[in-house]
Amino acid sequence: MGFKGNYLKLIEDEFSASKIIKERQRKMSLYGDEILNHIRTTNQTDALKQGISLIQKCLQYLDNAGIPLDQADPGHGQGHLVRDYVNAILLLSKLDTNPKNIFLGIVSGTLHDIACQFIRRYDDKERLIQHPECGGILINMIFEEIDALNEWERFAIVHGIDAHQHRLTKKSKMFIKKYSSSRVELTIEVYKDEDKYGNPYLFMWIPRWIDRLDLIGPGFVGRHFLTLVEDHYDFDGKNFFKVSFVNHMKPVLEKIDGNRTMLQHIEMFHLSQSDSSKPYGKHDFGAMIEIRDSYNSALGKIIEAVKNPATYTEKERKNIIDAWFFFLENNIEPTLKGEEASQYLKKGFLLLDEKTQNHWIHGFHVCMEEYELWANSMIFFLNNHIPDEWLKLCPITDDVCDFIRPKEIWTNLLHLI
Repeated sequence: MGFKGNYLKLIEDEFSASKIIKERQRKMSLYGDEILNHIRTTNQTDALKQGISLIQKCLQYLDNAGIPLDQADPGHGQGHLVRDYVNAILLLSKLDTNPKNIFLGIVSGTLHDIACQFIRRYDDKERLIQHPECGGILINMIFEEIDALNEWERFAIVHGIDAHQHRLTKKSKMFIKKYSSSRVELTIEVYKDEDKYGNPYLFMWIPRWIDRLDLIGPGFVGRHFLTLVEDHYDFDGKNFFKVSFVNHMKPVLEKIDGNRTMLQHIEMFHLSQSDSSKPYGKHDFGAMIEIRDSYNSALGKIIEAVKNPATYTEKERKNIIDAWFFFLENNIEPTLKGEEASQYLKKGFLLLDEKTQNHWIHGFHVCMEEYELWANSMIFFLNNHIPDEWLKLCPITDDVCDFIRPKEIWTNLLHLI
């Protein structure tokens, strides 16, 4: 059956897979306070070096097993993984914390959406064992093969992936028992991520932080736009809501037919970052606050641009539209799935009413400008502060700087505006 077949068989048997997750939750509840005692790294540099080496081994293992890494939906594919990786290096190079958290966090933070190479991210609504848990199960299977970690290192990384979505409510699903007609409800509880005093287990929070940085970074507007290639259900932390292209693109901040618009969804992430009444950022500190606020400022500029359309000539409008879709398929998700989604969505965008287009054209313009600033700043940091061997993320890219570098096919059009 091979590695892929064994993995898919395991995660499709949600009844059995749920027992794995429940056991990990039980283990966390019993031993959460002790886990860092068993992690072997001792300093920040070694933590990053060991973590990056492990990421590279995991990706190479999948490649050697004949499993391509270009199968995820265009919002959770190579572009997202690479941005998570460089954001993780930036954050964890600066974060003042126990190096053990850095080692665990860079691995789980970079690989948190790896299951999307195998399952549809937006099938989560129908599943109990969703893409986070499927990712934890996958990475645990790889760890069993490469045998590079002790029991607690494996557990902490895998459970960080399990919990990265930061669900605020438990989830349940009814199953029919095998060999009988009786039904049973299985539940996955909210993940334990704090000790009894309310202090965070940072190895559980860092993967969420890394994911959040790509939710408020300038790449997110493009990344979210690419997910609109098909109608689906998205998740807001507590509930699923329906996403359909025409309604979702309306530049308004109120729900349409009970579902969020894209502008509303983006603003939710923007406003929740530093709101002390929200759970997501309550343990942010130091470098996370610094980077978060910088990224969130850029996102705020994009939101304001969408709210306040600018006046462009027809030539400028065309240049921005063409640049946007080149941007999507050459930087945000430079895979075949990204290209196909971009080309499909361009046809849909051109069918929207002119008012809606005008709002988003201004937003797209500012988004690309902010991405260019972000990418150039990140490339400067990476080239001046990390070893060359950390730039490799094979088989995805030999150089993450080249991967995120703004491509001339769209920047040349943007610079004509």
